[in-house]
Amino acid sequence: VTRPNGDLNVLGETKAMFETPRVHLVSGDLTASQYKKIISGSEAFIGSRTHSTIAAYSTFVPTFVIGYSVKSIGIANDIFTTNEGLVASVKDIGTPDKLVEIFAEFFAKRDEYREYLKKVMPDYTARAFRSINELFKI
Repeated sequence: VTRPNGDLNVLGETKAMFETPRVHLVSGDLTASQYKKIISGSEAFIGSRTHSTIAAYSTFVPTFVIGYSVKSIGIANDIFTTNEGLVASVKDIGTPDKLVEIFAEFFAKRDEYREYLKKVMPDYTARAFRSINELFKI
């Protein structure tokens, strides 16, 4: 969320925890398509906003979600049949060091997650479109 008082301040603080030039924070007034394009080029993605995580999943980017609602757990369960190692509750993170530790465990499995997404997302997306088409018939 980039509007005033959105996520950029806290994301800047989070980015500072990672001492590497490989972690990027994209700010600005981009379109949804532009954000999705940037996300699609990522080696891995960490996010909490539903639309950004869906953009990552749908472009086969291994996605670690900082969950603040049950939606993130449900989406991960729906795609992966589990949320273990894929979603961490804001309450479970606690400290910046804990976030880095949890993400490092996820990141070590990123290639496995990417291959899984490549395998399941085409059918998952097709089922979603079929559902939408059925709604239009009503």
